[in-house]
Amino acid sequence: MDALSKNLPAYMLPNRLLAMSELPLSDNGKCCRKTLLDLARAYSASRVDLRETPAVRYLPLSSAQSSMWFMQQLAPHTALYNNPTALLLEGELDRTRMDGAIRQLMSRHTLLRAMAETHNGQPVLAVPQCVSSQALLTIVPLPSVSDDNALQAMINQRAAHPMPLTSGTPLCRFELVDDR
Repeated sequence: MDALSKNLPAYMLPNRLLAMSELPLSDNGKCCRKTLLDLARAYSASRVDLRETPAVRYLPLSSAQSSMWFMQQLAPHTALYNNPTALLLEGELDRTRMDGAIRQLMSRHTLLRAMAETHNGQPVLAVPQCVSSQALLTIVPLPSVSDDNALQAMINQRAAHPMPLTSGTPLCRFELVDDR
């Protein structure tokens, strides 16, 4: 665990490790995947609930996050690392309840609230203790030409909009295209 703590931030350290004297091998000397999966299933049944970690204001960036931050400093108008997902929701949608569901999700998961900031000259993830009171769900009007190609073009254009890594906004955004 000491070796891991030298290379990983505290929030990435596992709560426990299972020490094995040797890996299970198949008849041909390769690691036996089936036996490992059986061991994992048997072990997962004995797991305890996750323990809550102390609240922190700043988390160090992982090496991948540092690379993303650095690349955005060089090319701030790129959306290279965006990971857009579009869903089609059918039927009536209560926007207030949808915003509340997003708010509840963000309050439960620390990293969804995280914002990139610079602290003491270093990029860090700032983690607010509570979700902002501003609306989290942005309503985007449907383009006047509402065929599938126009909608796809609008989704692509929104996905190409870069995430502002220095504005104090969460590193995720939720947008609803209003088709009414």
